[in-house]
Amino acid sequence: MNIGQGAGIFMDVPGNRIFISCTPNNYISVIDLKTRKEVKKINIERPDGITSTTTAL
Repeated sequence: MNIGQGAGIFMDVPGNRIFISCTPNNYISVIDLKTRKEVKKINIERPDGITSTTTAL
């Protein structure tokens, strides 16, 4: 697997995905944990780290 320079990683176990913030490369890579392939690249300026929150409605 060839992705950019990772700065932060978030694992979404229920969604079977991993998100890697590639800060120097200006994108977040979304990897399918089952296939181990990049399924999406989210272009964003300097994504320094990554996290998740849950909001009750």
